[in-house]
Amino acid sequence: MDWRPGEGLGPKKQGRPEPIPDSVGQSDRAGLGLRTTTKNRKSKKDDTIAIWRPNGVIYGKRRGTCLHVHSLDIKGRLVPSEDRIYFQESEVRKVARWKGNVLGIAESTFPLPHEWRLEDINKPLDQIVVKDVTAALTRINATIPSCIKKWTEIFGELNFNGISQRYSTGIQTPKDFGSHFKLIMHRAFFTNPHNPKVGTDKCRLCGSCRESIAHFGECKCLKPAFELMRKFDKGERWDDPVLNLFGQHKNKGIIPLGVSLVHFTIWKFILIHMTQLSIEKKPFVCTNVIEQAKKRVKRKIEIAQDNLKAIHITARAKGTTPRAQQYTKWTLGICTVQEDTLIHSDELTEWLSE
Repeated sequence: MDWRPGEGLGPKKQGRPEPIPDSVGQSDRAGLGLRTTTKNRKSKKDDTIAIWRPNGVIYGKRRGTCLHVHSLDIKGRLVPSEDRIYFQESEVRKVARWKGNVLGIAESTFPLPHEWRLEDINKPLDQIVVKDVTAALTRINATIPSCIKKWTEIFGELNFNGISQRYSTGIQTPKDFGSHFKLIMHRAFFTNPHNPKVGTDKCRLCGSCRESIAHFGECKCLKPAFELMRKFDKGERWDDPVLNLFGQHKNKGIIPLGVSLVHFTIWKFILIHMTQLSIEKKPFVCTNVIEQAKKRVKRKIEIAQDNLKAIHITARAKGTTPRAQQYTKWTLGICTVQEDTLIHSDELTEWLSE
């Protein structure tokens, strides 16, 4: 463009010869609007000190053996002045800060925010907000939910944190896991021992054991459904109640979300057919449960495939990278993601083709 260093801009060299200065973050001649990033910003040493003298405390910025005196406003912010004083090292005191502002001399301030904690809140005192205090007060009076307490009594220690993460929206929706969350996890299924109209406490399916939600995890009439679950979760026994009810292996941990979709869908139709048996006296046929679950899982996978392709088409149109990593997590155990295609596992292919 025929410009030379030292000359002004414009056809007659009448313009300014230097870049426009930027008071917020401008660095040398690097250009208007340049900001120093966190990576290349050098950490500045805090040179704020306090000078203790019999007639009072003086705050300021240290410049060798000289102090650039600052005053404090009502919020503890430093306000520079024109004064400079010399000091001795014996007069120097460290300052305590609260949210970056000066609180006072460290040795006479209690409690120091970064050295103390409130209850079990693992934060410096000056970073605690109302939400943290509310949570701490709640934990004092909190009691273990009755469902967690009961399941622990029945099966021992369970990974409820991992179990709760299975109830997440992705390919599956609350319509898939909602009935399991309410009726199984929270023990809200109306069982025969609590139903005076039935006149028996025996299981409505097998008729040989006392009916309970825990029993549903090992009922022999549900064996075909549990054997199908084993194809996907790789469990050892069909009558493993913890794995059947909660998707938790004894040694392998929680099953992935893709396998959870299969589990939840099967349970959805088990609970529907058990309710129809009680209300409409409709016979319970486990193969019908499996067939309906298969249709729903197949539909869910088809929808996920369409959405995955749409993400890639949109990304190509915009010239960006497709953000579809979540599909790997959502389908783990039943599919693998290859670009814009869901590749069915052998177990899923076999089930859907039966």
